[in-house]
Amino acid sequence: ATPRTRKRALAILDRHDPKYLSASRLHYAGTAFSSEGDVAQAVTLFRRALAADPTPSIELLSSSCLLNAAQRAKFPLAEVRKLYAHVLDLARKQGAEYAIPSTHMNMAHALAARGKYEEAIGLLEHAPPQLAAQLRRIWEGNARLAKAIERKRGKPSMRSSAPAD
Repeated sequence: ATPRTRKRALAILDRHDPKYLSASRLHYAGTAFSSEGDVAQAVTLFRRALAADPTPSIELLSSSCLLNAAQRAKFPLAEVRKLYAHVLDLARKQGAEYAIPSTHMNMAHALAARGKYEEAIGLLEHAPPQLAAQLRRIWEGNARLAKAIERKRGKPSMRSSAPAD
C-alpha cells in the first residue's frame, strides 16, 4: 500500500465510532498493517480488536498476532510471558491444537531475542523437528558465544540463567 492509502485507511478507522468497528474488522486491519511492516499500527489495531468484545476465534487470532509481534514491538518480557500463557489457555479451551506449536515458537523467538537461549531451546520440543534442529543449533551457538564474551570480560554469564523479569 502507498503511504497515501495507509493514511486514508487510518483516517477511516479513526473516524468511525469504535462500537461500529467489529473486532474482526480491527483484527484483519491489524494483519494488513503487520504484513506491510507497520508493527506499531498493527499492535494498536490488535489491541483495539481485543477491546471490542471479540468472538473466541478472533480473540485467539488477535492475541496470537500480538505475541508474534512482541519481539518486533519490544514488549516487556513480563507482558510477553503473560500473553504467551493467555494464548496457550485460549487455544486449549477452544480446542485449537493447531495454534499451540506456533505459540511456543513465538515465545521461543521472543526469549532468544532477549538472550534467554536455554529457555528458548526448551520450547523447541513443540516445534516441527527440522525447524527445531535449525533453531537449536543457532541458539546453542549464540548461547556459547554470549558465555565466551562474558568470560572474556570477566563477568559471570547472566543471559542463559538469568531469572525471568
